[in-house]
Amino acid sequence: MQFPKGVNVITTPIPDTPLVRVDFLFLGSQWLQRYPLQARFAFSQLKEGTRRYEGDALAEMIDSYGATVTTSCYLANASVTLLCLDRYLDSVYDLVHSMMTEPLYAPDKLELALSQGRTSWQIQHQKVDTLCKEELYRRLYGCQHPMGQFPVLADYDTLTPDLLREYHQKYIRLDDMTVLVTGATDPAGSLNSTRISTSAIADTFPVPETAEAGSVRIESGLPRVQAAVRLGCLLPTPTHPDMPLLRLVATLLGGYFGSRLMSNIREKRGYTYGINATIYNIPFHNALVIACETATQYAEAVVSEVRRELQRLCDEPVGEDELQMVKNYMEGRYCRRHERSFNYPKVLMNLIVAGCTPDDIEAGRLVQQKATPDDVRRIACQYLRPERFTDCVVM
Repeated sequence: MQFPKGVNVITTPIPDTPLVRVDFLFLGSQWLQRYPLQARFAFSQLKEGTRRYEGDALAEMIDSYGATVTTSCYLANASVTLLCLDRYLDSVYDLVHSMMTEPLYAPDKLELALSQGRTSWQIQHQKVDTLCKEELYRRLYGCQHPMGQFPVLADYDTLTPDLLREYHQKYIRLDDMTVLVTGATDPAGSLNSTRISTSAIADTFPVPETAEAGSVRIESGLPRVQAAVRLGCLLPTPTHPDMPLLRLVATLLGGYFGSRLMSNIREKRGYTYGINATIYNIPFHNALVIACETATQYAEAVVSEVRRELQRLCDEPVGEDELQMVKNYMEGRYCRRHERSFNYPKVLMNLIVAGCTPDDIEAGRLVQQKATPDDVRRIACQYLRPERFTDCVVM
C-alpha cells in the first residue's frame, strides 16, 4: 500500500491480530465548505460509484473481501475508514483510492441521499433537543460561525453534483491527508514526535472571548410533555494550559454518574433522568455545554439548580474525598480510551484536530492528578461563573 510522498502516516501496532484498520483523515471538513451540506455529502457520496467502478459493483467487491468502508464528516475533520484482513489490504485500498480520487457523484445517487436527508431533517427538527442545541450554539458563536450554522430544509434542494465536485477538488486531496494505520502493522511513525499542522482550518470566524450571556425561551408550537434545557459558555482553546483543570472541574460538575448535577437534579430532586456537562473541542473556541431533558413544569427549576451548582463551585472548596473520586474516575477513563485497540484512532484524530499530541495529554493528566481544592475553585471562579452562561429552554 503506497501513499503519496509527504503524507504523514501514524501506525499503532496491535499484536496477534490479522485485522488492519486504516483511517484517512482530512482536516477542514464543514469548516471550509461554501454551501450547507457540501462537505457532508461530498464524503458520504464517495461510496456511491467512481469512474472505474459503479456503486453496486464497488459495494460487492468490498463485501467480497469481508471488508467495511465508512465515511464520517464533522465540523473540522472528516475521514474515510477501511477495516479488513491484512492479506486483502492492497486490494481493498485500490478500491478506496478510486473512491477518494475519482468519485462519480451521480445525480440519481445524490438525489436519493438528499431525499433521505430531508426526511431525517424533518424528524430531527420535531425534537426539542435538536432545536435547543442549535439555538444555544447560535447564541454562543453567532450565525456567521460554522458552529452557529445549521442546514435548513431548503438546502437539500440546492445541492448539486457540481458543488460536490468543487469541494472534492479543493479539499479531498490525498497529498493533504493524515493516515492512521492500526492493527496488523509495523511501527512507522508516532504522533508523539509529530504535531500535525491545523493550518487547513483557518481562524476566519472570530468569536468574542465571552459570548453575550442571557436566557432564551422558545415555544415550539407543538404540545410537549418534555422540555430541552441547555446552558453553555465559551472556554479557551484546546491547547490552553487551563484546559486540563477545566476538564476536571467539568467532570466534577456533570461528567459522571456521581457528579454534582446528577446527585442534585436527578437523585435528590427527580427532575430528569440524566444531565451532563461536556466540553466540546471546537477549533480556537471550546465550549462547555450542560444539557438535559425534563418535564416542562420543571424546566425553570432545572436552570436555577444548575446555576446554583455553578455558584457553589465558586464559593465553596470541594472536599478532598470528592476530588479524589473524580481523579480516580478520570484516571480509569484515560486508561480505557488510550489502550491500544481499534478505537484508539478516534483518540488520535481528536488530538490532531485539537493540535495536540499524546505528550500533551499525559502532561495534562499529571496536572489533573495534582489538582487541589484551591485549583478547582480558582478555575470555577475564572471560567464557570453563572453569569457567563447562556441558558436555553425549548418546549
